[in-house]
Parts: sequence; C-alpha cells; structure tokens
Amino acid sequence: MIGSVHARKERYKTFLASSIELRGDMNTLSSTSENLSRFREAVAADLFSPSDIVEFSSLSKSVERLRPAVDRLQAVADGGLSPQSLGSAFVADADTYRLVCRFFAISADIALEDHRRLSAKPPKNLDEATYAAAIMVEFGVANLLAPHVDVEKLVMLTLIGDDAKNRRFRVDAKIRQRIELAVERAVEAAKSSGYAYEIVSPSSLGGVVRPVPDYVISLGGTPRVIIASTFQSHSGGRQTRELTTQYPMLANEARRHGLELILVADGKGIRDASKRSLSLLFEAVPLTLTIAQAESELMQSALREIAERERLISIDEVVIDKLISAGLDRELEIAADDLPVSPQVGRFALARYASANSNFALIVDPGGTRLRWQHHEVLRAFQTLQRKFEHENAVDIVANYLGGREIVVVEGSEYGAKLFDLSEGVHQIVCIAAKLGTVNVEVLQQVSRQAMHSGESCRIAVLIVSHALSEQNARVISDSQVALPVTVITLDLDTCIAFARSNRDPSELLQEALLNQSDLTKLSPFVLRGVTPERVFFGREEEEATLLATLATNSVALLGGRRIGKTSLMQHSFARLRSANLHPFFGDCQVVRTWTDFGQLVIREWGVELEKDFVPSDLFSIVNQLRARGSERVVILLDEIDQLLDWDSRHEEDEVPEAFFRTCRSISQQGLAQFVFSGERTIAKRIWDPSSPHWNFCRPMMLRQLTQAAAGALISEPLVGLGISIDNIPEVAKAVWTTTDGHPELIQVIGDGVISLVNERSRDDVFVSANDIEVVTSNYEFAEQYLETYWGQANPLERAVSIMLLSVPQPTTEFLRKLSNFGVFSSEPDIVSALRMLELYGIADQDSVGYAARLSWFHTALQYYGGSDAVLSRFAKGAKG
Repeated sequence: MIGSVHARKERYKTFLASSIELRGDMNTLSSTSENLSRFREAVAADLFSPSDIVEFSSLSKSVERLRPAVDRLQAVADGGLSPQSLGSAFVADADTYRLVCRFFAISADIALEDHRRLSAKPPKNLDEATYAAAIMVEFGVANLLAPHVDVEKLVMLTLIGDDAKNRRFRVDAKIRQRIELAVERAVEAAKSSGYAYEIVSPSSLGGVVRPVPDYVISLGGTPRVIIASTFQSHSGGRQTRELTTQYPMLANEARRHGLELILVADGKGIRDASKRSLSLLFEAVPLTLTIAQAESELMQSALREIAERERLISIDEVVIDKLISAGLDRELEIAADDLPVSPQVGRFALARYASANSNFALIVDPGGTRLRWQHHEVLRAFQTLQRKFEHENAVDIVANYLGGREIVVVEGSEYGAKLFDLSEGVHQIVCIAAKLGTVNVEVLQQVSRQAMHSGESCRIAVLIVSHALSEQNARVISDSQVALPVTVITLDLDTCIAFARSNRDPSELLQEALLNQSDLTKLSPFVLRGVTPERVFFGREEEEATLLATLATNSVALLGGRRIGKTSLMQHSFARLRSANLHPFFGDCQVVRTWTDFGQLVIREWGVELEKDFVPSDLFSIVNQLRARGSERVVILLDEIDQLLDWDSRHEEDEVPEAFFRTCRSISQQGLAQFVFSGERTIAKRIWDPSSPHWNFCRPMMLRQLTQAAAGALISEPLVGLGISIDNIPEVAKAVWTTTDGHPELIQVIGDGVISLVNERSRDDVFVSANDIEVVTSNYEFAEQYLETYWGQANPLERAVSIMLLSVPQPTTEFLRKLSNFGVFSSEPDIVSALRMLELYGIADQDSVGYAARLSWFHTALQYYGGSDAVLSRFAKGAKG
C-alpha cells in the first residue's frame, strides 16, 4: 500500500515542498504576530445587548402572575402599614410573604441576636404571620411600603435584581447560537466550493478526544475537523490554563488522530490575556478565531485550507504518525529504522512528531534516530501494573514518580499503605495505598483511618486504583470527603500514565487530584493556632540572624504582641542553633506558674535530675547536667514566661527577691549558658524597669509585623502550592498588606477564608483575586479579629490612646490633652507606659518628636464598631474607672 522506499521518499519531498509553500501562503490564518494582532483587534469585550440586561416582556408576565399579592401589598401601603395589616396580607396570600422576603433578599431563615427567628417559609396562621410582620417592621419595611408607593414598580425592581444572574445565561445562549450559525454557513460555503464537508455528531469520534468538542466536521465521510469554543468574560488562572494548556493539549491530541482543531475564542478574558499566553495558543492552535472572524470568511477559508492540505499531503504522514504513536504506546520508544521509510525521512518524521506533540514529554536522541518518553521507566512500570496489579508495587511506583521518600510502612494495611515524605509542596507527609477492583466509601474510610493512626502528621492519603471510577461512584466518594478524618484522593492508572506522558511536573498530578476531589477547607495550609510550620514560615530571616549573633555573648528577650510569631521564631531557630554548634533546650511555659511547675517541666522535657522540689539555685545544677551532655554552649529557650515572671516577683529564696531571674542573669554573665525568653507585657515591663534584675540582663528583640514582600509570600505561596492560581499576585499581595498591616496571624486568617471561598466554587474555576480578599475582610468578624489581635491584652487606657494616634508623630502632652477632654486625667509616666506598650504591639511607632500610628487599616476596622469617636468614648470611660 505504501509503495517502495524510493517512491515514498519522493512523495515526502513533494509533501515538504508543498507544506512549506502552503504555510507561506496562509497569511490569513498562520500564527504570525500580524495575525495575532488582527485577532486581538477583533476580540469583543462582551456581547450584551439592551434586551439581555432586562427582559421587560417576561418581567411584566411575572408581575401579572403575582397580581393578587401586589394588590394586597398596595392596599397595606395605602391603608397604613402595621404588623396586623401586613400579617393579614401574609395569611391571605403566601405570595405576599414571599415578595416581602424578596424585598429584603431573604432566602433562608434568619436568627436574631435576641433569639427570635424569621422563617423563609410563609406563615401558617395569623399569629405566625403577625409575629413575622412585626420583625419585618423592625427591618424597616415601612420604608418600602410607604403611603402612595407604587408597589408594582417596587416588585418590578425586585424582579430585575433577581433576574440579574440570568443575564450571562442569555448572552451565552446568544454566543452559542452565533457560533452555530457561523459553522453551518462555513460548511455550506465549503460544500458549494466542491469540498465534501458535513457536520456530524461528536460521538462519531468514539471518545478519542477529550474534552468533547462542540462540533465535528467530516471530509469525505471521515471526521477531519473539530471546533471548540470559549468565551471568557474575565481573566484568571483557569482562563490562562485554557489558553496555554487545555486547548494546546486538545490540538495535539486531535492531530494524533488526524484531526484539525479550529478554536473560536472571544471575550474580555481573551482581550486581557497576556501576549505570551496568546502566542503559546497560536503556536499550538493556529486556526484560532474570534466570533466576528468566524462569522466572516475566515472560518470558510480555514475549511478550504484544511481540504487543500488533504490533497497535498500524502497518506504517508498520517500512516507514519500512527506507526510512531503505536510504537510509543507499545514499546515506549521508536527508532527511525523501525519506520517503513528511508532513515533520513524517518528521522524527519520523528522530529516532526515530537514538535507537533509539544505537550508530551518526548525526547529525541542527539542523532535524531530514536524517540522515547522522558519517563519511559515509570511508564513501563505502569504498563506492568495494568497487566498485573499488585498494591505494594503500585504504591512504590507512584511514590517514586512523585519523588517520595519512604518514612514508614502502615502496619496491618491490606492496601499496602506507606507514609512518604514528598519534600516539596504544601503537604509533605502523604499516605499512599492501592486497591485492585471496586472502590467504595468503606474502602476510603479504612485508608483514611490507617493514615490518621500512622503516627505522623499526615493530612492526605492517595489511593491508587486499577481502573477509573464511574462518574456516579466518583461523585459519591467526593461527597464523602467531608466526613473522612484524613482526605483520601484516588488516582487511576490511566490518569497516572497520561500525566507521565505529558511534560507537566509530577507534583501537578497530586495537586490536580486534590483540587478536583477534596474538601479544600480540610487541607488549608494556613495555620490559625499553634506554631507556624516551615512551609508557611516567611520573613523572619533578619530576626533569626540577630538572635543567632547575639547568643554568642548575651541572652535575648523576644518581645511582641499576640500571635506575632515569637514561639515560631524560637522553634524555627533550633536547626540554625545546632548548626552553629549551640545546644538548645526548649521549654513551653504557658502552664508554668510556679517554681515547682518549672522543676517538673525540666525533669519531664529535658531529662534532668533534681533531689528536691525545684528552687532557683537549682538552675546551676540543671545547666551543669545539660553541659555534661557534650556541649558547653547551652541555650535555654523559655516561651511564654510572663506567668513565671509574675510568680518570681512575688516570692523569695533566702530573702533574695526575683531569685529565678537573678540566677538566670548570673548563669548568663558567667558564660555557663545563654537564655532566650519570650513574653508580652510582664517581661517587657521588667526589661524597661531600671530596678529590675532584667535591666541590662538580656538584649530585647521586638518582633514586629512582616515586611510587605514576606506578607505577599505568606498569602501567595501556600495557595499556589495547593494548585490555586492567583490572578495578579502583586494586586492580591497589596490587598492583603492593606488589610493586615503585615500581621502574620491576620494574613493566615485571610488565607483560610480565601480557601473557604474557593472551596465553594466549581473546580474548573479555581483562582483567587483581590476581590476575594475584599470579601473575606469586609465584615464585622474580620474587623473584630483585627482589633483583638493587635490590642491583645491592652488595657482601656492603652486602647483609648491607640485611637488617638495619627499618621504624624505627637508628643505625650498631646495625648494628655486629648484624654482630659474625656475626663481622663492620667500622668505622663502612665501615657509613656501606654505608648511603649502600643509600640510593643506594633500599633505605634516612636521617633524624636513622639509617637505616630503604624497601622493603616486600624480606623477602617473601628468603623464596624460605630466609628473611632464612639469606641474612644467607650474606652475613655473604662480608663477613668
């Protein structure tokens, strides 16, 4: 059928020359910068028409259907609104209740702070109706149903608001109709020119191309052209992936099956797409048109071009491509000598195939004689699993592909479960198991429990399955995720093979499965309680370096407000301290209130021995025991020391006041050990007090907010690590900085809130923008979190003074004057103490003139409490008391 090698070689020469000549003449459709420019000029921002905004004819019909309820509400408004008259209308016609609920946009039951409840369902009797009407009156319904108001117009406005969500659907339907008409006209025009085109069912492809295209067009009875369309009303991560990944992959997959892709792309998202994204799209899909271009002669030209190319290209190209595909599928590699062509043409065919399938991870050897998969060993292992599935092998193969390091075998697991450290990404510790045959919710529950009881901080498990789940089974399993103690995602072998063939990073396999299958709120990388893990520890390099340098000769006191990161800095410094040949010992003193409590802590945590109940002088014995373990450079880190400090200030040993910290000072000065203390108010006051043994004992290090760059990294890197795209990272980072002023706790709160928002969206639209930051922060709950985080343990005087801070520095006398206007007559030392504490909390900054506000969102947060003046008045009263 193919003929002699010489004949084939000649036909290839003809094909090459014809192809080059043809491509040179394709000025209207080739992926040149000129055609890309024309494409961008033709892109429409949107396709709304006046009738798409409001369909008054349809709305008028809706009003007529509600006419009895409209008339009743009009009578209530004209006759004088009261709970009784409105309640009577509710009972007479349930639609009146539904309408008033729609006036207030009430779609679900509302629980009020005084424990009353307003149901979204119409009342059943007059008592219920009058009760509901009374609540509506408190809501202000009289402002809507005032005398002489036109209720019909009010209902019309409400229906317009309700209908707004349908505008996009109307436009989408119009877009589909325009594209359908353009395709039909192009096919008819091509047929009239003598080309045997027909529109056929997408099912004629037999499922060989995914996703299924909008249209399939056959040429001479054989499917030859597929048409897909996308209308992007906005730009974002999903939209960029469509242009740079999804449609190029579809085009490459289509070419593997002898199909050409025509893409109709339009909308604001396309117009706003970067030049790079569109260039990548045009390289892979040169037949990309806007709707306007498709409606012109360009789609007809595209069909004619494809048909002409069919006449020029011999059967060899399609046949050779199929031979190469078959060789790669079966043997995972193919040589030029394996093809029924000359070696020179064979090398050209391999190179052309690799170039045409740029989304595949293919490698051509330096001589151009052999083509193979980059991950051919992994693919061979997957093929072996397809023939004989063994769960232990499946676990090891997938873990190796993902770059996992085995930690532990999960004992008693019938699914070969093991824990692996993936090193990279948000979720480092992953449990991987495997199952042959049917997978149901019970299997996932078992794997989840095994992962949970594995003894490691494992939050996700991966279950390798031999065959893809049915759509119904996948949906049931996805719905069960919320009840699983550890999230379990499934990966079938076909998906693994497709990924291993692609040029995507293996980590994206896990990332994509997590996005599509999991409850993202359970996997949130943001930490709202406890020590910040390494993966989200940003922006403390300077403080860490200062801490390390100081400990060579002196002790350190870490000072800072609530949740600013003191504990995290101490614990993250451990590795650096050890690498500097220091021997650190950490003590969590949150529940240490007495000397005795401290003695129990060191026995329990550090393994030292004490002959009697601990007294401060025993610190020398403790340090000597620690030094005897091999390092004389001991560093003792005591976290949350305020309570122990308070106890120490009120008790004596051998008539020595504050004996504990006097002993610490003696040990430090003798060079036996150095200390790192962390605390808030108590330790700060001691260090600022010249009469205290802490005065000049240790160097104070004030921990303030993160830099803007570190704050941006803290919000963006964990989201990207989850596979969530960020639309304009600088804009998102700026929005986070503006609403947190760099406090790491608040940044994590926002991040967790954003995860919750994303979790409610379609997994086809997983991206974050600055608008999401606004949604999370524009509410009373966040304002409360913001103020309480910054104020921490601040007393009423300190809170009042914080509200008086301005963007320019003020002397202490100005604060005294302002307070006196509220009847608060404090001393200057009290004001200085308050301002120093506010500086500690990161609320104020000091210079030679006085103190200025450090926070930019502070007064915005106060607006949720009634405004700065109202809150100041309340705290001023507290300060007087």
